[in-house]
Amino acid sequence: MPLPKKTLRVFPNPWAFIHHELGPQGRCHVDTGGRGSDPRFVGAEICPKKTVKLEDYESNPLETRLNTWKIVFRFPALNAELLGPAPGFENGIELAKSHYYLDRLRDGDLIPADKRTASDQTCRFASLAEAKAAAVKVFEEHYGEGSFAEMMAELAGPTVDAPADADAPKADQALPNAFATSSETTASETPNAKRAARASGADK
Repeated sequence: MPLPKKTLRVFPNPWAFIHHELGPQGRCHVDTGGRGSDPRFVGAEICPKKTVKLEDYESNPLETRLNTWKIVFRFPALNAELLGPAPGFENGIELAKSHYYLDRLRDGDLIPADKRTASDQTCRFASLAEAKAAAVKVFEEHYGEGSFAEMMAELAGPTVDAPADADAPKADQALPNAFATSSETTASETPNAKRAARASGADK
């Protein structure tokens, strides 16, 4: 008789990173065990309508640089306020109980969706509201008091007080590759450009 599969139930934590223009953009990679190259995320996905190409290098056969993108993530597992589950995700997202996902709960990249998951590992945040409060605190320490409400009025609803030690860390275009990030990336930061710089001794 096979042993019962050990699983966790979680929510993504978009509040793990707040971009000053794009809003909450935190996400957790799916643990693929080293298989596959296309990035996937727990409860998050690239938004094709808001993701735009900034520089087109790859269409030039003489160009070695990769295209650069501004990538925006959306969170179909969460409601519009990013503080609770979307319809169909009331019980969270079921994942294998692996060291990788337990570490992501401890680091705050994932939020426990039920009491059993919360008790399996020390979780940095008990809820999305707590994660938001910690993230807004860090954001306003950088941009100034009241800056979050000013920049993102649609998401500036009430939050809970964060624990004292909880410092947060075009639709017709092809989606970008795995080297892209959620913020604007300059051509000099692409892998090919970095290799070329090292080869020429530019970083000495």
